[in-house]
Amino acid sequence: MKNLFLTVLASCLFFSALAQERETPYQEGELLIQFLPRADIEAFENDYTFLELRAKKLLSRRMNIWLFEYNPARATGEEAVAAVYQHRDVLLAQLNHFVTLRGESSDAKTTPPAIEQTFPNDPQFPNQWALNNTGQTGGTPDADIDAPEAWDIATGGVTKLGDEIIVAVIDGGGELTHSDLSFWKNIHEIPNNGIDDDNNGYVDDYNGWNAYSSTGNVPSSSHGTHVSGIAAAKGNNALGVSGVNWNAKVMPIAGSSGTESIVVEAYGYALEQRARYNETNGTFGAFVVVTNSSFGVDFGDPANFPIWCAMYDSMGAQGILSCGATANLNINIDIEGDIPTACPSDYLLSVTNTTSNDLKNSGAAYGLTTIDLGAPGTSILNTDVGNSYSSKTGTSMASPTVAGAVALLYAAASPGLIQIYKDNPAETALLFKQWIMDGTDPIPSLQGITVTGGRLNVYNSAVLVQSFADSLDPNPPANITAYSDYTTPASMQLAWDDPTHYAGGDPLLPGEFTIEIQRDSVPVASIPGGAEQYTDMGLNDGQLYTYRLYAKVIATDSTSEALEVSWHAGGSPVPAAPANLACAATATSAILTWEDPTAQEDGTPLDDLDHINIYRNGSLAGSAPPGAQTYTDNPPPGFTYTYTVRAVDDETPPNLSAPGNAVECFVGSTPNFLVWVGPDATGASAASGDSIFDALVANGKSSFLTNDLFEFGADLSIYDAIFVVLGIFPNNHEIVSGDPEGQALQSYLQNGGSIYLEGGDCFNYDPETGGY
Repeated sequence: MKNLFLTVLASCLFFSALAQERETPYQEGELLIQFLPRADIEAFENDYTFLELRAKKLLSRRMNIWLFEYNPARATGEEAVAAVYQHRDVLLAQLNHFVTLRGESSDAKTTPPAIEQTFPNDPQFPNQWALNNTGQTGGTPDADIDAPEAWDIATGGVTKLGDEIIVAVIDGGGELTHSDLSFWKNIHEIPNNGIDDDNNGYVDDYNGWNAYSSTGNVPSSSHGTHVSGIAAAKGNNALGVSGVNWNAKVMPIAGSSGTESIVVEAYGYALEQRARYNETNGTFGAFVVVTNSSFGVDFGDPANFPIWCAMYDSMGAQGILSCGATANLNINIDIEGDIPTACPSDYLLSVTNTTSNDLKNSGAAYGLTTIDLGAPGTSILNTDVGNSYSSKTGTSMASPTVAGAVALLYAAASPGLIQIYKDNPAETALLFKQWIMDGTDPIPSLQGITVTGGRLNVYNSAVLVQSFADSLDPNPPANITAYSDYTTPASMQLAWDDPTHYAGGDPLLPGEFTIEIQRDSVPVASIPGGAEQYTDMGLNDGQLYTYRLYAKVIATDSTSEALEVSWHAGGSPVPAAPANLACAATATSAILTWEDPTAQEDGTPLDDLDHINIYRNGSLAGSAPPGAQTYTDNPPPGFTYTYTVRAVDDETPPNLSAPGNAVECFVGSTPNFLVWVGPDATGASAASGDSIFDALVANGKSSFLTNDLFEFGADLSIYDAIFVVLGIFPNNHEIVSGDPEGQALQSYLQNGGSIYLEGGDCFNYDPETGGY
């Protein structure tokens, strides 16, 4: 794992051995120097007249980094660095190294034919395997970043506190007029008036910044346009392609090649904009959450690039993560070195290139301690100059895929988490980095050669962000109730207990929150803390309403979990079921009794009971008025009947209650057929008894199902036949010698009776104890 080095000098020691092995080309006669805030630049120049040292350019006002010129005839580069390092006002000093874009191969700039849209509706999205790999390019299905799944959570654009999410792309520039890209604008700057209107140290930076010319004139660039689209091409706009983040704005900063001083100036612009946003609570500056660097110095030793590497910690202190493309060489960065991806900042995500088959691209670098993860970077279709689209390959394409994912996570974060991030930008930015790394899909080709051993999965990371236990979220309201009855048919009384604490345990005062109320998903009220009740009016009598209640912190808009309760206006329209139905049978009648309901099924008072319906074997047999609570039925004798009762109100149409308990009655003297299930036969062993009885009834046979063989007396000769169901061991009823049932059944058979016998291991076959 990378370690967080608190000082750049300490970080340089990590790669000190590399300094002896390689020498990176640099601009002769130039130095980069970072000063303490107290430094007097003119006095410093006077201290080094022997070098003919002269300030050439201020690269970062906030970090006090300058580009100096000196006479190379007076000293070598290393001697000049060593000399100025001795000055009391110098923090860091180094040579001004040459920088190049990470090389990429470009496919023909043709626009693939439109394919039937899936999700989103951009016509070329089906060709973007990196976002949703269906095998469309001959790759492995699902060897992608799971973008559509992540878009179910968030599509980007703004945080839940309303901050416009910015991806700063340091590159060659970008085509600002591309129809499928949305570029950030500095609305506090008047373009082309030659004045630094917002006093941020940059004149006419309305469109961004050009560190090559130190102007606001951002040049067009094929590479920069493509990189910008990968991170944040407009999504679901029925045009072209989609970026990882549909709605984030791109801050174009030209400054990715030439010399290191250009790069430092470019980073300084992103740093300044975010720092001003933090300092002015969003009034000025920009909410830059991530930078992308698809350029670098092959074999670069961080010991020789202290100022460049320091930029990542400085931006991280303001809450900015940075994504860097590693070398397009099949080398081990742990051994060979690289800038920026060997810089030991915890705020840097170093990225290598994976293919549509989840393999590390054979031309991409790796490193177990330096390269954090892989991301799709091979044949990546996205925006290009001329309002067109093209496919390019390289780590240059992999890095902005991660940058777009970082930006998307900020759109997925809860209001409370964003507030935590604003209050603690450096610490919380590291959480977002960890969620990116923890969300990766492990793939064999990266195991043992990268920090995570995995490829980016933005959906997994978004889920991790959403599951973050936000200590600034309030607890939800408790004990929510809703009530309405026939006396209040058009209103609903809601009550609850207010939360008293935040999720993190801190006290929550009534003046700090409201209770938000939704009726059937539509907001209806915002109630101040302390009220703990609300009456909702204008409802329809008898309609079921579902209410969702949650607490909302006024200062941050942070919300609790929402809890639900449902209730009918006017109370439930359905009466409760009659209770305690019982049957007393005679030879000709079934005499039924029950208790009338006094409430609706939800417990509210019942004021409109009209009658009780009586059902015999599922069919209506009669009715009884309220208060009667008894009914005599006279069905054909000799059969078993099942009775239920239901309450009926006087509404139009009437509402029927659910059936109460069911009872069975045999009406008549004796049945013709007896189905006896042994009392110890249980479960499936007893199921045959029910089936036999149902079949007899279906065939119009007078029959009775019982566990008592002597239900109608000890004389079994009254039956035409007896069905005996004893079950299967071990859930069986056993007849042993001397049992009255066995003796009675034996006598019944000996006198010409008919028995159907079903069972297993049910008779005692031991001769000593008898048997039948």
